[in-house]
Amino acid sequence: MLDTFDAVKSVLGGGGSPQIKGIYGVDTQKYDWVESYLRDIKIREEIKRLQGEKSQIEASPIHKEELRKSFEETLAQAREAWAGQIREIIVNKQRRFLGASDFVTILTAKLKQPPILSSKEIDSFFSPLPDGVRQSEIEKSVQGVEDQIKQLRDKIEKELSPQWRWVHFDSGQPMHYPGGCRWTTFVQDWRKVVSRFQGNVNIEGFLCESEEEKVAFFALGLDKVRKVTPLREPRVHPPIYDVHVAYNESVHISPLKD
Repeated sequence: MLDTFDAVKSVLGGGGSPQIKGIYGVDTQKYDWVESYLRDIKIREEIKRLQGEKSQIEASPIHKEELRKSFEETLAQAREAWAGQIREIIVNKQRRFLGASDFVTILTAKLKQPPILSSKEIDSFFSPLPDGVRQSEIEKSVQGVEDQIKQLRDKIEKELSPQWRWVHFDSGQPMHYPGGCRWTTFVQDWRKVVSRFQGNVNIEGFLCESEEEKVAFFALGLDKVRKVTPLREPRVHPPIYDVHVAYNESVHISPLKD
């Protein structure tokens, strides 16, 4: 993870003229990466939408025919388990493992008989239900969404993940998004700075210094960042001290005497 907390704090602190652009490892001259960053954000939003769509598909009502089949199978299993318990009680009674208790006491105290339902009664439970969606259709739809998500993730991996975008572990593996993404960290920190300064400032708190920087500022929507008062005036670069001029002004050569 790229730790830039102290760097941003130095800009917001109001002292000196901290230069922090270089610590992010991103281009702050042409800002060519901004287009890719915005594409990446849009794709990730689409992935999130598709994941929501997948969850909705998986939550579709069960088809009533499949639900009825499951109910009848479970009912049969319950009756078989009940019958098995009765068999076990009879065997244990014969072996005198159950003491003097009679069958009525044993059966009524320990066993709850599953209902005996006719086909007509079962029909009455399921016929009012909406049709629902068959599991095979759900699985097919889910697979289609998963395929779309995979294609989008492949696009991020192949088209929008230059090596320099990522902070890497010592093993060489890139750190996970978003913490390991230099673009994301830069934009998040730029937003923090913009929120505390008047005007359209760059990440160091100066007014945007080039046309490319201005284009990036508006493309990233930084003009819409909510301002947090009290606001600071944009920073101003200190005047450049020309050593040669200062030297010439301070040195006076007297004319030579005969």
